[in-house]
Amino acid sequence: NDGPFGLGNGISIPSTGREVRGATEAFSILFDSNNLVKMLTVGYVCDRFEGNTFGLGAALGLMNVVGLPIKPGPLYNFTTWLNNRVLGLPAKTVSAPEDVPAWWPHEERGAEGYY
Repeated sequence: NDGPFGLGNGISIPSTGREVRGATEAFSILFDSNNLVKMLTVGYVCDRFEGNTFGLGAALGLMNVVGLPIKPGPLYNFTTWLNNRVLGLPAKTVSAPEDVPAWWPHEERGAEGYY
């Protein structure tokens, strides 16, 4: 990265000069009956051994490259909970329960139970 990596609320990480070699990612788009985007998901890594993002995609993969070593496990679970529910930073890994639309058929909103 050749510039600061912004985390929101005026928090940023200085440039490291590292190059991101992200893993191939898949994403999905769900359309409504009017062909408008109803939901967009990103960050589904196809090969976690590819690239230098430690198997993570989207912003979490970028964070690993710029110096925030976020890897799956207890620390990852804690930091995502802290960001999603306490700090209120703009970038989130899941929606807050009150923001989940009524049409969403699942109790889970993210990677609960995945790690």
